[in-house]
Amino acid sequence: MSEIQNSRVKRPYWGYLLLLGGSLALLAGARLLLQEPPRPAGPLPTAELWTATPTPLPTALPPTPTSPTEGIGIGSRVRVSGTAGSGLSLRSGPGVNNERV
Repeated sequence: MSEIQNSRVKRPYWGYLLLLGGSLALLAGARLLLQEPPRPAGPLPTAELWTATPTPLPTALPPTPTSPTEGIGIGSRVRVSGTAGSGLSLRSGPGVNNERV
């Protein structure tokens, strides 16, 4: 009977030792994971950052009007453009309902 009592007395100590050993192992692992890595010797390298700069596309220039001193008048010559071959129809007023001249 004394052997059974001796084994019961020794058994709880193993549990405490395992708990203590596991706790120490967790603390050591946490310290290794949370520790700052060593810095390299010498100056730290710097990265060059290249960025693309968008360039604006050229816009179409509006057609240049004729000089205002010339104008359209009786006996003057004018050049018609932008009708895509349809020609020009002069009317007595603005709009398509006015009489053609």
